Amino acid sequence: MESLIFILGIGILCFIYIKYLVGSALYKKIKEVVWGTLFVSNFLSSIFWFSISYSFLSNQERILLMISILVSASLTIQIVLKYRNKIT
Repeated sequence: MESLIFILGIGILCFIYIKYLVGSALYKKIKEVVWGTLFVSNFLSSIFWFSISYSFLSNQERILLMISILVSASLTIQIVLKYRNKIT
């Protein structure tokens, strides 16, 4: 239960940080690329880990891994949409 709250809490903090990112245009662009790369790599590695170790994980571990995948995917989508809005 504590791990679930921790994952969701970190996800919420990252969401707020990305939404209200301040600074110069170059700083924002670099931060978006760095955070986007981090979340995409976490998303892909979590999916890979889930697929190869599905039979070895307990139900609680599967749920935590799925929540981690969903949080990473939602943060990646947020960064992509924010970056796309700045380009157009």
